Amino acid sequence: MRSSNGSVAVSGAVAGAGAGAAGSMAKVIEIGVPIEELAERRERVLRAKRFEVNDRVPAIPALATRFLVPQVGVSFRDYYGDPETMLWTQILAQKWLMENIRTDAYSITGPWVGAWTDSQNTFEAGSLGCEVVFPEDDIPWAGAPVENINAMTEAAEGVAA
Repeated sequence: MRSSNGSVAVSGAVAGAGAGAAGSMAKVIEIGVPIEELAERRERVLRAKRFEVNDRVPAIPALATRFLVPQVGVSFRDYYGDPETMLWTQILAQKWLMENIRTDAYSITGPWVGAWTDSQNTFEAGSLGCEVVFPEDDIPWAGAPVENINAMTEAAEGVAA
């Protein structure tokens, strides 16, 4: 959907607007990039995929959660503690990236962008019996390692039960 200023508006049902939001409601997210610029970015990427001559090499960085979450103003504890907040934050982070970092990103969905279950490196560590620490102001990290194979087996049996 195109807004009156030529920027793109993404609409859809997004549950909540972050931690503490009640209920599910439709949200419209205005992306402050002119539609013509988004089309130019897209065409630059498509030319590169077709191995055609381009004005420059397209760049679409995959910036880490550690950088993007604070840009949206959400705490890491809220981000990792609530799936709706995680989804909303990821969408707003892609919007922030498109508006503030000079890249060739032209969509908030697709490879390396959009929304995903973000557990950093803790899913595997927690599954293997390691403690997972969720600090207030940083991404989660694996705590103390499993002491031996027996402890890892016990942890795995506990998950399977």
